[in-house]
Amino acid sequence: MLPQADAFSDDPSIRDDELLYRRVHPTWIDWTDPDAPRVRRVAFQDQKEAVALEMGLPGPCLSVGLSSVLEEHNVDPAKMLESWGYEYGLASIRAGGARGSNQGVMRWPTEDEPWHGVVFAASGGKRSSGVQSHLAQSAKWVHIPERPAT
Repeated sequence: MLPQADAFSDDPSIRDDELLYRRVHPTWIDWTDPDAPRVRRVAFQDQKEAVALEMGLPGPCLSVGLSSVLEEHNVDPAKMLESWGYEYGLASIRAGGARGSNQGVMRWPTEDEPWHGVVFAASGGKRSSGVQSHLAQSAKWVHIPERPAT
């Protein structure tokens, strides 16, 4: 049975300098400069509310991997791509950067991913496109996937 949360709550044990890893679908990448592809803001869009509710979460949010938990388990962040496929990219942002954009960060471990966490709009509701853009601009690549054939 999945855990249930009545409300989001920013977790102060997740330090501001903690890396939050985000899987990035190739269509969420701006390939204009193939030598320096950029993460597009859509990569930081909330998952559908129905999906969040199925996971026991109280509303829209986006999934991330918590670096401290990956380190505790001695797991390389690239492991997050194993079941999704290496055609995905992996980018990181800092928890403090998310919080600076009025976002909260919370642990939400799953059976398969004990390092799983979520980022949510601290004011409730969905994250604005401006916040999505800010998070995308601050993202650093951990794994850049191959550019898809066009």
